[in-house]
Amino acid sequence: MSMENRPIHRLSSNILIRIFEKLIESEGENERPIPFTVSHVCATWRRSALSSPVLWGHIRIPQDFPCIAEVLELVGYDSPCRPVINDFYRVIQSFTDIASCLRLMIERAGTFPLVIHYHSNHPYPFQNPIGIDANEMFEAQHAPLLRVLDIQYADSVHYHLKFPLASCPSLTDIVWPWADSLSIENNLVPWKSLRSLNSFLAPHETISKLFECSPELYHLECCYTVVRTSSSPNPKPIRTPITHLKLQSLTLTNSPIEFFILPQLSHLRIWGPTGLLVFFSRSGCKLRSLAFDALTMNANYLSTVLHSPCCSSLTELYINKVHRINFPKKLLAELTYTSSTSDVLCPNLKILHLSGAQCDSEQFARMIESRFAHVNNCLDHFEYHDHHNMTSKGRHEEQYSAIWEAFMDIIRSIPNARIQHDDHWVLIRPGIRHPVAR
Repeated sequence: MSMENRPIHRLSSNILIRIFEKLIESEGENERPIPFTVSHVCATWRRSALSSPVLWGHIRIPQDFPCIAEVLELVGYDSPCRPVINDFYRVIQSFTDIASCLRLMIERAGTFPLVIHYHSNHPYPFQNPIGIDANEMFEAQHAPLLRVLDIQYADSVHYHLKFPLASCPSLTDIVWPWADSLSIENNLVPWKSLRSLNSFLAPHETISKLFECSPELYHLECCYTVVRTSSSPNPKPIRTPITHLKLQSLTLTNSPIEFFILPQLSHLRIWGPTGLLVFFSRSGCKLRSLAFDALTMNANYLSTVLHSPCCSSLTELYINKVHRINFPKKLLAELTYTSSTSDVLCPNLKILHLSGAQCDSEQFARMIESRFAHVNNCLDHFEYHDHHNMTSKGRHEEQYSAIWEAFMDIIRSIPNARIQHDDHWVLIRPGIRHPVAR
């Protein structure tokens, strides 16, 4: 069969471009940016790639430039070894080649909005041997076509950079570690049209101003910080609630959730449950996804949270990184489908992630079994990480193994289920589901 007659070459240009877009959206590292790779396959693919500005506006560093990752490790700010003279010209040439590649991508993107992702373990991106960093390169520059800016540093706690761009009027999504450097008052960012913000350090005052200036904000992810100064070493406690009428997704670390009023919130992830009931009473929202990242959790508090009207529509529940959580028999019974009742707590759950459950292992397994086997079940994904919590402290490994094996015997009996597990972890997903006659 000739190259021209192969099925792949009979695809329309629109379908090819959509496939290329999916490749660009996928995670993982590439030898070079996807548009360059596909445009070197054949003349047809090259014409499709060159005629599609959307393919060239997505820049990922260093995932699409492996030589950058090598250079960053070689010349990183805190690298134990600086480059020797033999490496100097190779380093400079790497940056020259990458700069040419980026200019070509931006040129081919034309007027299509740009998406830039930069993830680094070093505080100053593109730190080179003569001490020039990316912040200086971009300082006071205008970026009229930039739509998504995703900058992440592993050591953002110890290094604080100011926002380098002079203006970016098309920006809708920002990942930037230091929210207070975004200068809300100076309108460096089009706050009125901003949709998403992810910032590691966000003082209460900054969040309050952000909510006032960003009426269209859809997603916020931040770590709450308290600003202490020499004149105010002990800041006054927060008393004024922060309200936003459109925010739908919120991830908070170390933050007083009770001081937020978010009536449209549907996705919430917080470090611990403290203040959650106050937040529910003030906001009256209807959550679809709730996630806890906490060391311990009181079972009675969890039960109260799940019984709240704000959780009646939950489809996703994540209790992660919990070293211990007691599940009393009453709560397990309320979560379990039986042959005589279909009235259960959180009936719409599709995803359930738990860890560190201290409970009756058989009743726990029966609850999980019912969530997959009952005619009214919705569960599509269950994952559990155990930390020897199914048994009391001081039990021998042999006793724990026996309890875990008995637990797994019930799990293995779930019909039409795909099960993966080891000695402390289990993942369950449904197999082929047959329609139920009504």
